[in-house]
Amino acid sequence: MDLQRLKSLAESKVPTYYDDFKSLKDTKDRWRQHGQKLYDRAMPLKIKRSELWQHREYKWSRDDARMTPQDWDELKASMAKHGWKSNEPLHINVGRTGGIKVGEGNHRLAIAKELGIKLIPVWIHFYSSRVTKLNRGYKTPPKHKPEPTHPPLPKRTTPLTDKEKKDVDDIIDLLGI
Repeated sequence: MDLQRLKSLAESKVPTYYDDFKSLKDTKDRWRQHGQKLYDRAMPLKIKRSELWQHREYKWSRDDARMTPQDWDELKASMAKHGWKSNEPLHINVGRTGGIKVGEGNHRLAIAKELGIKLIPVWIHFYSSRVTKLNRGYKTPPKHKPEPTHPPLPKRTTPLTDKEKKDVDDIIDLLGI
């Protein structure tokens, strides 16, 4: 193996660090091409919402979020009053072999757009593998509107018999609970 190939291989395995953030695209390219990561001390960064928007994993709104509409309204009111708190940054995941997504903060990012907040505090996490969006941006059923999957089971009105109690005890023993 020649010296240039060894040097290239070594550079790809050992990440180097830097402080000079330019853009999310530049950060992604540095990580993928050269194994360079931002120093933790450089974060959280302030990144334009427009640059982050395309990397949302979920496209939440007040009516289809994984929170109640009341919780959405409370979070929105808090952000309207205090802005986006720097000590609660949005988390971006960047994969060395591809992919980039908002890992934490999709709800807050959607609310920030509603409120017109332009700069978002961001913490970037670097992964050696590929980062994928779990639901590819499709909406998931909200927590506050569960859909029944089957009719409810009837409630038991009589106490367990001795045989049923023994069967339950045997199952618990088998499970090691």
